[in-house]
Amino acid sequence: MPMLAEEALRERLPIGGFGMPLYFLPSVGSTNDVALGLAEDGAPEGTLVVADTQTRGRGRSGQAWQTPPGTALAMSLVLRPRQIRPETAWGICVAGALAVADALETEGGAPSIKWPNDVLLGGRKAAGLLVDAGWEGERLSYAVLGIGVNVLAGSAPPDESVEFPATSLEHALRRPVDRGTLLLTTLASLGLWYSRLGAAGLREAWWQRMAFRDRRVSVWDGRNEVRGRLTGVDAAGGVILVLDGGERVTVGAGAARLRPIDRATE
Repeated sequence: MPMLAEEALRERLPIGGFGMPLYFLPSVGSTNDVALGLAEDGAPEGTLVVADTQTRGRGRSGQAWQTPPGTALAMSLVLRPRQIRPETAWGICVAGALAVADALETEGGAPSIKWPNDVLLGGRKAAGLLVDAGWEGERLSYAVLGIGVNVLAGSAPPDESVEFPATSLEHALRRPVDRGTLLLTTLASLGLWYSRLGAAGLREAWWQRMAFRDRRVSVWDGRNEVRGRLTGVDAAGGVILVLDGGERVTVGAGAARLRPIDRATE
């Protein structure tokens, strides 16, 4: 598959307030690691790192996110949002997930967001997001928003190698998708959602896109498994579950992971 067209991207950027300066890399270990270094050196908001191939990409809890040559989208943005508190920093990842979902919908998909940071197509993971942040006490100095999307055939790992089944856009939509177009559409939508950080509407939009709404799910909080009906998200970015006995509990994101419960196996 051909590499992303660097010059074509430069002609269209910035878009949504993001994308310049642009660091375009044929191959890199992790776009987030590169962007973190740039952020620590004072790179401005909107700085974008894009790689055609990513060999040591990171997911949540240290999981690997591979980007085979010419098949996936791997990008990281330097952000410097103002007046973000630690308890509302979840909004950065949510804004990114909503932007990716919008872009996939533009391509003809019916995406949903699996709490806390995956975007699904057909119930399978098509994209993942990761936020790395630098804090000075209670003040956010910078955030790096990493986005990885399985675009073309060959980008999605086999089921036996991952905790949650994955797919590619090409497989889910039954046609190839241009990675450059997907990048630009995502950035344009991100500009809209990013401007709503801290607003109540961001959480409501997240809930409307939420996978497994009002279904029984299993949530692992890093220590224990909690099972219940998924009924909402709270102001700190946690999920609200109603247990079988009627008790209402909240599980924070942290190291948590969520899975639907197959009624046939209960």
